[in-house]
Amino acid sequence: MRLALVQANPTIGDLDANAALIEKFAAQARDLGADLVVFPELFLCGYELDPSHELARECEAALRLVAERAAANWTAVVIGLAEERP
Repeated sequence: MRLALVQANPTIGDLDANAALIEKFAAQARDLGADLVVFPELFLCGYELDPSHELARECEAALRLVAERAAANWTAVVIGLAEERP
C-alpha cells in the first residue's frame, strides 16, 4: 500500500478553499500511485480549535461533498473533522 501524507496550509474557516486543496492534493497523490491520502487533523475547517455549532455543521456538509467527489475520482482519503456535540 502506498500512502501520501499531505502537509499544507489550509485557511481558517474557508471550507471551499480547503476542500479544493483536498481535491487537488488527493488527485496528485492518486496520479503518483497512492492508495491512501492522509490530511492533518481539522484540515477542512483550517484548524479552528473551538468550532461553533454552525461551523461544525458547515464542515460536515463540506465533508459530504468532498466524499462524493472522492468516491468518483480519487483514491481513499483520511480527513479529521470537528463534530458538533449535543
